[in-house]
Amino acid sequence: LAWEGKMEALLAGAVDDEARVAILDAFGVAHTETQQHGKVASCYERQVDVLGTMELFRDQAFSMAIVSHHLHKAGDIAGARKWVARASHLAREHAFFETQCQSSIQLGILDLTEGHHEEGIDNLRHALTVIEFVEDEEKAKYFELDILYNLFKALMKHPSGDPAELEPLLCRFEEKAKASSTIPLFQHFRFL
Repeated sequence: LAWEGKMEALLAGAVDDEARVAILDAFGVAHTETQQHGKVASCYERQVDVLGTMELFRDQAFSMAIVSHHLHKAGDIAGARKWVARASHLAREHAFFETQCQSSIQLGILDLTEGHHEEGIDNLRHALTVIEFVEDEEKAKYFELDILYNLFKALMKHPSGDPAELEPLLCRFEEKAKASSTIPLFQHFRFL
């Protein structure tokens, strides 16, 4: 990309940490649009350090979760796990429920991807309990649908999946999906 070599010069000329955060964010978003997940992760890794210096821990935890997500997309599962664990720790330490919920979802999906079904299910269940404390209602709705969908799939595939647990999850998902206008997703889910 033509602008890619300019990031270091812009960072060197930045007047303060807020400007550095904005530059790194802009380059991270630009790389996201081009699906360059490793470069996105690199931008946000650098942003994590600056945010820590600024003591903006909520933003720092969120950036850690972004790093994890993009490392996962780039195929670096170990790196993704490391960063999401850091985000989860910071979120729990400061009671950042949105990032805590997001981190638990990411950990659950990583666990399930790696075949650690019990841990994945536990992380998704934890996310489902934390969802009640997420203040942004729109994000909470999105997270809840994501959790319910992944938890239901995991329990269906797990040999010790309790049928008594599946029906309430399916009913809750159905209710939330209808309320969120995600009918196509709901219809797909209903016939799994």
